[in-house]
Amino acid sequence: MTDNTAAVIVHEHTRQFHLTNGRISYVFHADGQGKAIGVAFEYSGNFDPHAEVDTFDVARVQVGVNDFGFSWRLAPGETFQSPEALLAFSAEGLTGLSHAFHRTVLEHIVRGPWKRRERPVLINNWEATYFDFDEDRLVDIARTARNAGIELFVLDDGWFGARNDDTAGLGDWRPNPRRLPNGLASLARRVNDLGMRFGLWFEPEAVNADSDLYRAHPDWAIRTPGRKPSHGRNEYLLNFADAAVVDNIFEQMSALLGSANISYIKWDMNRFVSEGYDLSRDALPLPVHIGPCGPALIGERRIVRVLRHLENGTGPRRRPGTARSHHHPSGAVR
Repeated sequence: MTDNTAAVIVHEHTRQFHLTNGRISYVFHADGQGKAIGVAFEYSGNFDPHAEVDTFDVARVQVGVNDFGFSWRLAPGETFQSPEALLAFSAEGLTGLSHAFHRTVLEHIVRGPWKRRERPVLINNWEATYFDFDEDRLVDIARTARNAGIELFVLDDGWFGARNDDTAGLGDWRPNPRRLPNGLASLARRVNDLGMRFGLWFEPEAVNADSDLYRAHPDWAIRTPGRKPSHGRNEYLLNFADAAVVDNIFEQMSALLGSANISYIKWDMNRFVSEGYDLSRDALPLPVHIGPCGPALIGERRIVRVLRHLENGTGPRRRPGTARSHHHPSGAVR
């Protein structure tokens, strides 16, 4: 039917599909009639769904980790747990199916203090300023937004490192001294004084070649040995299958979240994994062959650990339960 080898979930590759009267579709419609079956694969890496209806109108559905270029060697006594899939049936058409999935996600997947709380209305400065801003200009935008009833101001790209354009700075998660000479704490305090919450943009899985992090650790970028790495959107992706990489990014983010009153994280994701090779695997005692989806599989577990640290307040200098995260797995294309 369809599959995904990009190691991220975007609108072109959805993990959900449904069957109505033997027909397969990948979108929901406002239809409250008839029987419908829906499948949702609970996994953010590469996946491969299949659906087949035979001549006797019997439907066979199969979904799982994409086996393209993938293998996983298990040592004696080790186990491998495959991702789960949600299966739903509705006698009220696709409307009932949609409601069933919504209830399941709310009751069993969404967690944390924001599970049943009303989300604040937010404004983001990106389209208003791009990289051209300073503290006073941001506060002016926030003040105008507050007067319109907006409750949360989110500072987008450009606040960190030598980020004067999109060719530099990713990986160096410290305030840009030219744009924010007083740091994030001053800006957050002025936004809070307006009666608004303050949020911050990150793209922690990405790194620019023009950054202190890349210059110090070029081997932390995902690449295939012996081949020229692909450069997309002026950036590389970090290998979150490597614990040292995750620990470094986590420490940077944790320090920032503890330095100012940050209530919201916008976690962006702007490019696909192109060379899915885990350079850190060569140091493993047991040889592991991992194809294009391997780093996504291992890295997902690591990144979930980072998110849980941040949201649960288990990292250093973090107040428990104060930050909510919003993840954009396809950049500006939501």
